[in-house]
Amino acid sequence: MTKSLLVAHPIGFCGGVRRAMEIFSQIESTHSGAPIYVLHELVHNRSVTDGMRHRGAIFVEAVSQVPEGSTLLLGAHGSTPEIFRQCQERHLDCHDATCPLVSKLQNLAASFDTTIPIIFLGDGNHPEVRGILERLSRHTVFLVKDETEVQALPHLGRGVFFSQTTRSHTEVQRISELLQSKVDSLDDQAHVCDAVFQRQKALETLAKQCDSIYILGSSNSSNARRLVEIAQEAGAPFVRLVEGPAEIPPTEFARATTIGLGAATSTPDSLIEETIQFFEAQGFPRQSNEK
Repeated sequence: MTKSLLVAHPIGFCGGVRRAMEIFSQIESTHSGAPIYVLHELVHNRSVTDGMRHRGAIFVEAVSQVPEGSTLLLGAHGSTPEIFRQCQERHLDCHDATCPLVSKLQNLAASFDTTIPIIFLGDGNHPEVRGILERLSRHTVFLVKDETEVQALPHLGRGVFFSQTTRSHTEVQRISELLQSKVDSLDDQAHVCDAVFQRQKALETLAKQCDSIYILGSSNSSNARRLVEIAQEAGAPFVRLVEGPAEIPPTEFARATTIGLGAATSTPDSLIEETIQFFEAQGFPRQSNEK
């Protein structure tokens, strides 16, 4: 029985995550051992966070935990205006690693007439969503997480549609179409990150070719969880989200013939390569599936 490993393409870090990591490295190279504080996480990946901690980064849950005048790095998912205000109050050397697409949406949100209602598809606990919602504090905002909640919306004369950039492209399209019957004049400003979309499409294809799919990513990564959902919806018989190969017992895929590997946009190349080597050692050689 021939066995093989198919690796999603593209896979791993997106441009926004690479940019955030480069900002951290630049700060590290110019601060001569001085502590670099990071608010929450730079990106949603435990391996990345552990690696930064090993390099001396100090993670905090509030700006108030950072000594006055120190260096603070803000994460790729974006921060609220209140966070920047607190940084100024504490005279921090603040470095903003917000993804350029998220920054664009933050600025766009702040530009809309406050009389126009906003329909926002997203998770209210996600930092990207919190950062944009605070910029919409003077608007009427309807935060929705699925089609059921969209169906429950009142009829609106006007409205602007926003989405969290890590949602499923297919889901955003469905919600946009559904809103056409809910809003007379809809301004569709929903954006799914192109890197996220390309990885979603790759997983959709992979799911049709494999009997087992593994997604490398952390459970608090929205786009990692979305990849799992997409693979399941595409019909993959077995799908699992794992932090790394240490979580994968060989007995779990003993009957598999074709294994598929995907990864969230915050998963480092080193972890992807380690996982590929793990599967190859178990008798699943990597086969090229790039188009």
